[in-house]
Order: sequence, then C-alpha cells, then structure tokens
Amino acid sequence: MTTLALLLALATSLFALCMGALALQRALGWGPLMLVMGALEGLKIFVLTPTVIDFPGVGAMRLGSVLSYMNALTVVQVVYLRGGLGAARQLVWTLAGVSAAFALLGPLLTNLLSAPEIRQPLHIDVEVLNSSARVEAIGNGLLIIGLSASVLLVNAFQRLNWGRWLSLFLTLLIVSAVDSVLFIAFALGSEIFTFHMVLSAVQGKSLMAVAFASLAWLSLVILRRDHGEPRTVLPGRELLAFLSFQRQLGQIEAQLLRDPLTEVYNRRYLEQVVPDLLHLDQMRQLPTSLVLVHVRSVGVANETYGRAVGDRVLAHAARCLELAVRRNDVVIRDHGATFVVVLPGTLGADAMQAAQQVLERLKAQPIALAKGAPIEVDACAGLAVAPDDGDDLGSLLVTARQRLEMARSDGAGQVVGLLG
Repeated sequence: MTTLALLLALATSLFALCMGALALQRALGWGPLMLVMGALEGLKIFVLTPTVIDFPGVGAMRLGSVLSYMNALTVVQVVYLRGGLGAARQLVWTLAGVSAAFALLGPLLTNLLSAPEIRQPLHIDVEVLNSSARVEAIGNGLLIIGLSASVLLVNAFQRLNWGRWLSLFLTLLIVSAVDSVLFIAFALGSEIFTFHMVLSAVQGKSLMAVAFASLAWLSLVILRRDHGEPRTVLPGRELLAFLSFQRQLGQIEAQLLRDPLTEVYNRRYLEQVVPDLLHLDQMRQLPTSLVLVHVRSVGVANETYGRAVGDRVLAHAARCLELAVRRNDVVIRDHGATFVVVLPGTLGADAMQAAQQVLERLKAQPIALAKGAPIEVDACAGLAVAPDDGDDLGSLLVTARQRLEMARSDGAGQVVGLLG
C-alpha cells in the first residue's frame, strides 16, 4: 500500500472514530466526542506532530498538521451543522484547553524523561518532545482562531447556497492555508519561512481538504437529522457572537428553538432536546408521555375566514396549551396545526386525563371575531408512553401519530391512548 493510501486510511480512521462518538450524542450527550477529541489531541502532540512524512509529490510535512488539525477543523464544522453554535463552541474550547494543558505538560515530561533513573521501553526523543511542546503552545492561539473561523466560513458559504460539500471544502482550504502561513511564520520562525515551505504545506492540506470534506459530507448524509438542510445558518453579524462567546449567543440559540408564529418550541427543539429528556427519565426509571394534539379548527378557519384568522387560531391554541400543562411539561409545534406535548415522568393514565383536560380547555375558550360568531377551538389527540410504546423519540412519534389518526376519525375532542 502506498504512503498516500496509508495517509488517507489513517485520516478516515481518525474521522470515523470522532463520528462514532458523535453518533452517541443523543444517548450519552457530548461527553464521548469531547473525550475522543481530547485523546486525539494528545496523540497529535506526542506522536503525530513529531512525525514527518514525505508527502508524495509535495515534500516533507508533519502528520499533526495534515491529519490532526484538518480532522479537528472538519469535526467542528460537522458538530456546528448538526448540533448548533453551543455545541461547536463547547468543542472549540475543549480542544483549546486540552492543547494548552498538553503544552504545559511538555516541559515536565522533558525533565522527567531526562532523569538518569528513568528507563524508557520505547525511545522518545526528548529534544523533539520539548520542541513540540513549544510549538503547540504557540499554535494554541491559532487553533482557537482557525476553529472559530471555520464555523463562520461554512455558515457564510451555506448562506450563499454553494452546496454542502463545496462549503466544507472551501472552508477547510481557506482556513488551513492561512493557518499554514501564520504557523510557519510565528511558530517555526521567520528565518526558515520560505515560499517553498508554504507551498508544500498548502498543497498537502489541499489534498487532505478534499478527503475530509468528502468524509464530512458523507457523515452528514448518514447521521443527519435535518433532511439535508443546515441546522444553523445565521446572518454574519449575529454569528460573530460565536467569536465573543457572550450572552447574545445563548439568546440566538433560544430564538432558533422557538416557532415565530406561536412562540412555543419548534421541531428543532423536538429533535435536539426531547431525546435527552427521554434518556433522563429512563435513567430514573420513570415513564415519559408524549401527546400529539391536532387543532382541527385551524383548517376550518383558513378556508372560511382566510389564513390570517387561521394563524390567530393557531397562536391562541398554543397559548391555551401552555397554560393547561404543568411547569415541567413542554409544548412544541410539530408542523401545521399539530403540537407535541411532552410530559416527563408521567404515567399513561395520568397523561390521558391531562390530554382530555387540555382539549376541554381549548373548547372552553373560543376566539372572538370582529364580525361573525366566535370560533370554537376543537382538537383531538393521540398518546404514546415510554417505555411501553418504545424507548426512543422516533417510535413514540410513530405510535402517537397512528393514534392521532384514529382520534381524528372518531371526531373532535377524542383522545386515543394505550390500546388493549
């Protein structure tokens, strides 16, 4: 197998390891990915950075530069596109903190390995280790800048509708090229800064940009939860809050999780947060009830009075739902005139009673119109309970929708729950 093939195989393995940890996010949170990325950062500093490879047709390059750095850039972009700004910010600062910690450990390990009492089963070049620690300490600031810039750029290219793969590739190409110039100039010293060295670095990273962009695109296809659309695409001015890490970032994330018409949570919240609520109840060995509520009056209002009145009915129903549920329950607009009500730690019988009370409250609060009779808000509901109907969000939604269709066939004000 050629050197290039081995290099691509190693790049694929590193990225696949990170994507495997990312696939566990819904069940275990972001901890596995942070752990894997931290371990790979240590591998970069103590193994890959001191290792030099003769890149075919390009020249000598350090593996830490063409593999670990490019892998970190790519993983941050994937996390941003799937998990949002908050997750990407957490990963950026985790990598920066781990890199800084390893840089500080470098001199201590150098002194320890230099002691005459130490016997090394594997030979480690102390001078190379000490040099790597100094270089990593200088490159830590460039790491934060590069990771943050990758989020800004991939967001900008997505807004231009340049396609997922092209956005990833251009981001990797631009960030890695600028990083190479700055790293050679400031970390290695101006006395060895040459055009040939910069060209070799940019050529090697360009090839790896093609590979990692392809891997990232494929992972987003396999692991996607957003049907191919970017999870977070913001105007550039608002996205600059990512670099400052101020409270505004939290406000932006909160806005992205709200439906603008009804002001309740949206489907992004359903996919991103509700699985964690289910997992928490499972850990505490508690049931979780999920109620799908369809407001039938919205369609009638749209046909009779126009969409503006239909929107009023929808917003009114959302407010009634929020007032009818408990403090820890969650109201989410799924799509159209359908809402998801999540009741953590609630048995099926209690959820059935709560759902019936919600429908009665909706019917008891008609909407007054300037002209004509008030619009009575009628609805129906389907109920699913974990773990009886499944232990994940997908299976619960399927069951709840099936029972909602049965309730819609039976008429307004009906709730269909556990069968048999």
